[in-house]
Amino acid sequence: MNEEFVSIVKDYLNKEETDYALMINGAWGSGKTFFIKNTLKSEIEKTICPDKNANKKTYKQIYVSLYGISSVEEIKERIFYAINPNYKWIEFISNKLVSATEIVPVAGGTIKNLLSHNKKERDSIRESFTEYDDKVIFFDDLERIDKKEIDIQSVLGYINFLTEHNHYKVIVVANDVVLTDDYKRFKEKTIRFSY
Repeated sequence: MNEEFVSIVKDYLNKEETDYALMINGAWGSGKTFFIKNTLKSEIEKTICPDKNANKKTYKQIYVSLYGISSVEEIKERIFYAINPNYKWIEFISNKLVSATEIVPVAGGTIKNLLSHNKKERDSIRESFTEYDDKVIFFDDLERIDKKEIDIQSVLGYINFLTEHNHYKVIVVANDVVLTDDYKRFKEKTIRFSY
């Protein structure tokens, strides 16, 4: 199974414009996450991106757990921090500087205005320096989303947006036996192959 799936993933990655996600399905504790973080990661990171510019970049694996997510915005944030792990530190320092400038009346106000961003501006900044063309995004724990706050259709809709409209490479990891009927009804638009 492992060699067969590695081959399927490589075929998927070698296609320039895909419009679907793959899924690794299995029972809890069967080793899905271990497999993707170890065996599959090393294979993915040896695969050259099909690039129109013949850039010869290799793919990078981005791991995002959906455990407890309650909104599409939270998924976007988790993707961003998985791709840019140092940005959290930069935001922390920026927030501390903004707090410190409040004690300096005139100069502090100017610095605060330069460092402060509303949510929309922060999201725009985040998107502006995040490249996805050389990334394979793994969404693990699909069955563990916060079902009180977000429905499976919204999560699959966002994954569909990434794959169908942006042609990003996405692999979903789940135990679909515990997923609801809504998942079974909406998955065919997003997830083409399950293994």
